[in-house]
Amino acid sequence: ATIGTARPAVFYVTIQNNGSTDDRLTGIETRVAGMPMLHETVTKDGVASMPHADAIDIPAGKTVSLAPGGYHGMLMNLEAELKGRGKLPRDAAVREGRRGFDRH
Repeated sequence: ATIGTARPAVFYVTIQNNGSTDDRLTGIETRVAGMPMLHETVTKDGVASMPHADAIDIPAGKTVSLAPGGYHGMLMNLEAELKGRGKLPRDAAVREGRRGFDRH
């Protein structure tokens, strides 16, 4: 849930790469936020920060989680207040296919 639309929301998801080639998550899309972004929680000298992450590698045959304390999505500029821990609309999924993943 969010307190109105002025504060950002967080987006957690688990991505499984069942393919035989590595993938790279390059972004997320959603109609509920004007500026969805990938971030990573980094702790240095006891101080945590959440810098922007350009991409997240998803090795072949592996699973990567966007979860507290690591990579996560930030939903900035919310279009509407989010309720509870409900699921985002289907179009809020991570970008898939050629548009959102780089095969390497």
